[in-house]
Amino acid sequence: MSTFDRTARMADNAAVRCAAAAVIVLVGCRGIWLDASLGVSPQTLLRAHALFGLLLCLSVMARFHWAIITTSGARPADIRVFARREARTVYLLLYGLMGFEQCIGIATHVRYPPETFQVYLAYGVLALLVIQALARFNRYAAR
Repeated sequence: MSTFDRTARMADNAAVRCAAAAVIVLVGCRGIWLDASLGVSPQTLLRAHALFGLLLCLSVMARFHWAIITTSGARPADIRVFARREARTVYLLLYGLMGFEQCIGIATHVRYPPETFQVYLAYGVLALLVIQALARFNRYAAR
C-alpha cells in the first residue's frame, strides 16, 4: 500500500470518527435538552437515553472492529494503545455532554440535580466496559 493510500484511508477514518462523535453528542444533547424540558413523557426520555447509549456502544464496537480489520496482526501493545484512545474518546464525549448540561443550567437559571446525568454516566461506564472486554478478547486471541 502506498503512502498516499494510507494517508487517504486515515483521513477517511478520521472523518468518519468525527461524524460519529458529532451524531452521538447531538443525540446526547437532545436527551439533556429533553431532561430540562417540562412536560416530556418518561417514555420519550427513556428512548432518548437508550438511543444515546446504543449509539455510543455501537460506535465503540465499530471502531474497534475497524481497527482490528485494518491492522493485520495487531500486537497486544497496539490493542492496549487503541483501547486507551477509545476510552479517551468516551471520556471526552461525556465531558462535552456535562458541559452542555451546565450551559443549559446557566441559560435557564436552574440547577439540575446530579441524578439527571447518571444515566449518561452509566452508558459511558458500559461503553468503557465494552472497550475493556474487546481489548482483552483481542489480546487473548492474538496470543
